[in-house]
Amino acid sequence: PVIVHGMRRVRGKTIENAIHDSLSPNQVNQFQTNLQNNGGNIEGAIDIGDFPNLVCRNWRHIFSQQFGNDMNVQSLLHIITQARNKASCCAVPYCGGT
Repeated sequence: PVIVHGMRRVRGKTIENAIHDSLSPNQVNQFQTNLQNNGGNIEGAIDIGDFPNLVCRNWRHIFSQQFGNDMNVQSLLHIITQARNKASCCAVPYCGGT
């Protein structure tokens, strides 16, 4: 909810446009697919892997105020994303390991 609430505060843009402008083309495609699969629910469409881009690209005007200008938030979001990616790799029967 914090990310969505912040993205709604981007001036002059709809929340979807603000999200699109903050993500890579591949992330935008996945977001659109997730949005359709979740019946238009923005919160359900944003992947945790999108959090670092959404926060970092909107830090100065939006999220620095929410997080008291604590730059550690950005680092922690990257760590959470890396952990999720490693965990999802291990969730599949075979991911190239021994």
